[in-house]
Amino acid sequence: MLTISIHALFAADGINPNDDFEPHPRDLMTSAEVVVAVDVMSRRESLLYGRRILEQVVAGTLDRDPVVLKVELDMETDDLERMLALIRVTKGHDDYRACDT
Repeated sequence: MLTISIHALFAADGINPNDDFEPHPRDLMTSAEVVVAVDVMSRRESLLYGRRILEQVVAGTLDRDPVVLKVELDMETDDLERMLALIRVTKGHDDYRACDT
């Protein structure tokens, strides 16, 4: 399981991928089967992508460990929106569900 900062994924403009990061953010997102946000202040985790594969893990129908990427971000900024946009572009959809608490 890899944990990185959202700042490693994006270039200084906050929009484009960070071409200096290895592995390239595009490759990293493509290989991730589960993406989890970790709030830098509260350390609370939120599922951003991979609900289907986690359901397979719980059901015992997945015979391997999924590739999990944890991304540290600040939920009080636009980091979550940027991360969800990246997931939608690379994965086609996200699995984020806002919590009422």
